Amino acid sequence: MTRAQYVCLVSNLSDPTNLCQSQDTAMQWIYVRIIQGMKEGAFPNTHAMEQACTANILRLVATKGTIADTIDAKIPLAYAQFVQIVVDTFLLISTFGLYPTLGLWR
Repeated sequence: MTRAQYVCLVSNLSDPTNLCQSQDTAMQWIYVRIIQGMKEGAFPNTHAMEQACTANILRLVATKGTIADTIDAKIPLAYAQFVQIVVDTFLLISTFGLYPTLGLWR
């Protein structure tokens, strides 16, 4: 990576709205460098190698896209109610379970 390419890539990182664009640019740069390495002989220059690299880069970009969806996901109401019932039950039962431990059982 040249210094000019690095400065161009890092300049967008200060603005959160451009973060996704910078990540996509980095992925494109990695892919271009792999293809260039194949042409220069650093990697095997076969169709299978190019197809594997393309598939892995696309899978990585797709996985990156699902992270925001996972973070923004809401908890289903039924799950939240179930957890509330379990916690309430535990708190109620624990008072009777701690009764002999506290020395009040005579």
